[in-house]
Amino acid sequence: LNYRTPEETRRWASALLAGVEISDLDGSVDDEKGYRSVISGPDPQFSPVKSFDAEVKTIKKWIQGIRSEGGDRVICVAARTNSECESYSEALEANGIEAFRITSTQHDIDDPSPIRLATMHRIKGLEFDHVCLAGLGSLHWDGMDEERRERERCLLHVAATRTKNSLLVTADSESFHP
Repeated sequence: LNYRTPEETRRWASALLAGVEISDLDGSVDDEKGYRSVISGPDPQFSPVKSFDAEVKTIKKWIQGIRSEGGDRVICVAARTNSECESYSEALEANGIEAFRITSTQHDIDDPSPIRLATMHRIKGLEFDHVCLAGLGSLHWDGMDEERRERERCLLHVAATRTKNSLLVTADSESFHP
């Protein structure tokens, strides 16, 4: 049973793993039989974008929508690489969105005000009220060998399931085919 991630996001993330053998850590293969979430939430949103600037505007609008609902919510924008995180951080800050980078040496803080920016690898084991997986158009799925493709799909699964509420995925629609 999953007690953190909404069922709608869990289903989306699990679909990424179709055909991938996952160890159950006891020497067998996990079949996901009976795997479900006990909470419900919004369907994951996929926003195809045509440029980095359009993507930043989409993310900003999503953040503003969450904040307009009131309450202290921790929002994380996760990207594939540190350099991508830095680019999103700079662009969001230039658009008036305060950001805090979570890195291997800089851990999360108690203040929910700034959005978090981190790599998808770094958010493993963490949880946030809302998660955006940004820049997935930079992954060139068609050129990957099968082993790397499976690793990337597993990483996306882990990153997507860090949310306790909404998930936004931004990518160039032509290149996002995990």
